[in-house]
Amino acid sequence: MAIYRTQSRRPLFLTGAVALVVGLVIGFALGSATAPGLASQLASARAEVRPILTSLDVVRIEYASLLTGGDSGSPDAIARAQEAFRARQATFDLIGRAAAMELEQALERVAGLVAAKAPQAEVDTAIDAAEAAAREIAGEAPASG
Repeated sequence: MAIYRTQSRRPLFLTGAVALVVGLVIGFALGSATAPGLASQLASARAEVRPILTSLDVVRIEYASLLTGGDSGSPDAIARAQEAFRARQATFDLIGRAAAMELEQALERVAGLVAAKAPQAEVDTAIDAAEAAAREIAGEAPASG
């Protein structure tokens, strides 16, 4: 008489479970090693302030021409600064919600003054405030001057 024994599925299940655990551990290790750190993510986010600061410089330089009736890039430059802010607002909010709100309000103030052709001194003061808010987000010291 022959005795037949059925094979157990237990070894197959154990092999699969061990392979899954090993795969997860290796995947986690590789993912952690290649993911950018918080410091580099913050530095990247802070670098996104550059286009706003550049546009504010253009407004400052071109605004006198607007007041004298000449061709000026000020209205377009402040519009670009506001658009750059809107495109990156979620990132700026993560860095600091209060600073992001301050920058948004400062840009709106500059835009309103440019549209109203306010005196140069008022626009310069508003640009200074917007630049200070942008530099706060960027983690930079305020510009001296």
